[in-house]
Amino acid sequence: MPDYKITNHAEIRMSQRAVRDEDAVEVLTCGTQIGPVEWFMRDSDADREIDDLKDKIKWIDRMRKLKVMNGADANREISALKHEVRRFERLRGLKVVMEGGEIITCYWPSVAYQKRARRRGRAA
Repeated sequence: MPDYKITNHAEIRMSQRAVRDEDAVEVLTCGTQIGPVEWFMRDSDADREIDDLKDKIKWIDRMRKLKVMNGADANREISALKHEVRRFERLRGLKVVMEGGEIITCYWPSVAYQKRARRRGRAA
């Protein structure tokens, strides 16, 4: 996981909005850059990551059924992956503002803003 500094303002806002440091970093790594300092977790970004996680769940389930993988270990792995799926569902629409290697703030913008941001492509 890349290291990002988090400003005091961002720490306060993230705690108020129940956003963990890992959540903000996930938006920065998997989300869409919609401006020079803005990243946004679009539905398509979340869907892409969720599909990858579900493919991993299916693969582990197959390995368990073929008895290649221990059942208890497989169940633990599947449970962890399902937790990640729920996390990505929660991150839909989260916007992170980062400049100069510092996370400045993050928030869930208004529905109107989210619609506009979802229609836009990646920033050049």
